[in-house]
Amino acid sequence: MRSNPGSSAHHGEGGLENALAATEEDAEAALAVAKRLQSVVAAARKAAARGDLRAMRRALSGAEDALADAAEAIGQLREGWSLSEEDEIQLLASGAYTQELIRRGKDAGLAIYDQDGVLSSYPSLVRMLPRQLAVSVDRKPNRHIRPSALVAHLSALQNSEPALSVERFAETLHGAYRVIAPEPGAMVRLFDIHSTLTLLPAAAREYGLQEFARDVYLLDRSGHATTRSGAQIRLSAGATSARDRRNLLVVVTREGVEKSYYGVEFVGGTTR
Repeated sequence: MRSNPGSSAHHGEGGLENALAATEEDAEAALAVAKRLQSVVAAARKAAARGDLRAMRRALSGAEDALADAAEAIGQLREGWSLSEEDEIQLLASGAYTQELIRRGKDAGLAIYDQDGVLSSYPSLVRMLPRQLAVSVDRKPNRHIRPSALVAHLSALQNSEPALSVERFAETLHGAYRVIAPEPGAMVRLFDIHSTLTLLPAAAREYGLQEFARDVYLLDRSGHATTRSGAQIRLSAGATSARDRRNLLVVVTREGVEKSYYGVEFVGGTTR
């Protein structure tokens, strides 16, 4: 009998990945037996159509054997996965899955960082959805949570162009800035910009500080520094070593280094 996948997921290096791999192997074995059953039943039908009694008798006997083997294989497939739904929910909620995902990413050359319960893997943000037996990737639910599959998905996202339009984001940032800046060119906290952009509760849920910080970083990384009206965008950094980070936006860069932002200025440009 195989070891309990729940036990390995919590205590061993194998975790959910190995448990799913073992179940995949059991399913392949069950499929092979099912194909044999299908084959002998088809042979019985063919023999009956031709009236070949000896061939039909052999096929019927073979079908009985194949059916018994199929029942055994299906039983092994079902018994091999010993986690209940509550066990699966707990696996995602406990942090064990998060640590396994980080290890699997490291083995695959993909850096994944835990930032207060949100996983950052440039340019994606991953959150656990235990009750849905899923994760969200950039706020989109994803049920493909086998660690190797999710790491492959995150790697593909990292190797593609970020979905953010930095030009559009710069205009949105500028619009919020003009609402709250005490005077043109004044420094405004990015934290306050985010609060302005997410005044509605639904907006705050859909566009959290982590997403906003990620987008500020993508804007900074892109080198796009001028709005359509000609205003120069000047982002100011914060000290990542500061004890009080409540007013800072902290991101992990593609290179795996923490980078923080405090405020923004828009200097010059024409008024509309």
